Amino acid sequence: MVDTVDNTPLKETTYYHQMMEQVDTLQYKEDSLNIVAGWAKANITPLEPLQIAGYGLRRDFDGVHDSLFVRTFVFKSKEKKCALITMDLLIVPPSVAAKALPLLEKEGFGRDEVYFSATHSHNAAGGWAEGAGGRFLAGTFEEEYVQFIADKIIIAVKNAEKTNAPIEVGFGKIDASKQVANRLIDGGKTDPYLRILKLKKNNGENAMILSYSAHPTCLAKKINYISCDYPGFLVDSLERRKETDFAAFFAGAVGSMKPGETGTSDFEKAITIADSLEEKVSAINDSIFLEKPKELLSDFIPLYARSAHLRLSEDFRLRPWVFNWLLGEQSPGISVFKIANNVMIGTPCDFSGELMTPLDSLAKTKNLNLQITSFNGAYLGYITPDQYYNLVKNETREMNWFGPFNGNYFSELIAKILKKLE
Repeated sequence: MVDTVDNTPLKETTYYHQMMEQVDTLQYKEDSLNIVAGWAKANITPLEPLQIAGYGLRRDFDGVHDSLFVRTFVFKSKEKKCALITMDLLIVPPSVAAKALPLLEKEGFGRDEVYFSATHSHNAAGGWAEGAGGRFLAGTFEEEYVQFIADKIIIAVKNAEKTNAPIEVGFGKIDASKQVANRLIDGGKTDPYLRILKLKKNNGENAMILSYSAHPTCLAKKINYISCDYPGFLVDSLERRKETDFAAFFAGAVGSMKPGETGTSDFEKAITIADSLEEKVSAINDSIFLEKPKELLSDFIPLYARSAHLRLSEDFRLRPWVFNWLLGEQSPGISVFKIANNVMIGTPCDFSGELMTPLDSLAKTKNLNLQITSFNGAYLGYITPDQYYNLVKNETREMNWFGPFNGNYFSELIAKILKKLE
């Protein structure tokens, strides 16, 4: 049941060369005809009490503070269409993705045309994790709730597609460094930017796709109420104050990142952070330059990776078959979405905010606006800078599941994809 940690250098592994060769073969043809978009949401608040997912094993929730939603965008051109989907859950559960993807395919969306993310609230509903270890992550598995979420995804996607209209797009990037801090290394680097992909239909309706790196952990474990935490309060505030008709939050590079100190706690802290971010959006909203997009593409690139490394110590791990028995086997990949010069890269993990800055800089040299998001339908744990791999902390030991050198691996992989998109 126990094996040693595989410390084979990255560039001596088979999976590294398989992955890089796969990306080398990618040839993207950007569709540029008559791009339209629409958006919609559906309520996924559980109808019956179940356990909350976040901070380990939880009991059934005591009530609902604010509702949970799946929010969707559908983009279409003459030759293709794609769906961007985010949900008010801890992650996009592999069980939900497995239920939803065949249903989405029936609606004309192949795996290459589906981009998943989640808000990463630690007070959202559980019940979605399979495997012997799933109960610790998300409580008792509830097949009916998994199907309920998948069905609501389809409803929201269908409704979004019905509202398709010609659009203009623009990008905003706001310094929100006071609302985020490094929780792994005291005073360490952060990804300080709130990023906005703004969409405007020719009828005047507009929407925002927001991404940010601070973990939605404003609410302590003792708060046993369903809530979206600050991401939900942020999108509600933007819609209520008429900054936008529709807003959706896609968790950014949240690995190693925590909410900044506000002098408050729990719901008051979540509201304080949401209000601060809303004010920043309001300050630049009218100045975001919009243009008619001439490029649209999406992709899902299967990911080759090291075998599972659920470590017991610095040098020893559970064997991969034990990990798969505990948490289930997955089919991870990297999601890609591009409209005009705006790029979203979806990762199957808590992607570290410390890894974001050099990739952001690279994208800028290629005239690309970059949003990296987490939780794209599989979950490999945390991806952190390689120098931290042997730190005895939760996200570098217990939650770092697929071996050493993944910080460099993911960074090199994303950089290679960006070069294909320029």
